[in-house]
Amino acid sequence: MSDNTARAIARCQVKNKNPTLLHDLIANAESVVTSLKGNIGSPAKNMIHMEGNNEEHLSLLYCYWQKNYPTATHAYWWVRSWSMLFWQPIYIAMVGVHYTNCLPNLALIAQHQHLGFLVGYTVEPHQPLTGSESCLILNAGKNLKEYIDWIYSVFERVMKVENKKIKRRLAYRLVEDITLSSLQKVLLYKKEAKEIQEYSLQWLNALSIEGSSELSLIHKDKKRYLVLNRKACCMHFLRDDGAICASCPKLNWPERIERQIKEINEHA
Repeated sequence: MSDNTARAIARCQVKNKNPTLLHDLIANAESVVTSLKGNIGSPAKNMIHMEGNNEEHLSLLYCYWQKNYPTATHAYWWVRSWSMLFWQPIYIAMVGVHYTNCLPNLALIAQHQHLGFLVGYTVEPHQPLTGSESCLILNAGKNLKEYIDWIYSVFERVMKVENKKIKRRLAYRLVEDITLSSLQKVLLYKKEAKEIQEYSLQWLNALSIEGSSELSLIHKDKKRYLVLNRKACCMHFLRDDGAICASCPKLNWPERIERQIKEINEHA
């Protein structure tokens, strides 16, 4: 960690005594993603959190995808299960930074598990950090990296991962991809495409996983589009009802650009 980064993180340690911050964060998160429903309280036994019996929950998560999509193979079951474990903390951190000007302690978040999905969360009462946007992004990256390192260590143990170096690289590329796609959604109506691209570099740098996937700025028909140049495949095409995603790295780059721009225009 550079001296400048360390100083920026230190400046963000002053805590605001605003008692509504967590409530505001929860409301803002649900306004961005309707399924991201949260509450303040203590974690229940059937939730995934740092003090919980997570091995059992992760086994059930994997078994759900294995049972319901038996032909999709381990590649899909593994990727789908892993991707479920961190999407909520990423969104919560980003909404906190960009909508509420605060950062909750992600170690105090417990995720609800229902069947094969992690949807909804409980956060223990505490005072989030406040500070400048750049300062909060640095802290969020550090906090997310610690959370993801922890949950991957549990996941790796439960899955009895072989080829650990290769699997870890894939796992963290998926983190990178979901970080970028989440940022696109969080900032879609708040920032211009160029600004979102600049923020993406800040977030990846804060997470210390920059250098693989990226958000690319594309000019077409006098418009600017932000498209995801991802490096990891979500394996959705392996399902009987699956298909190759618009941003899939199995497609050539021009086709990915065309398909993503088409999707953007269809949802405009």
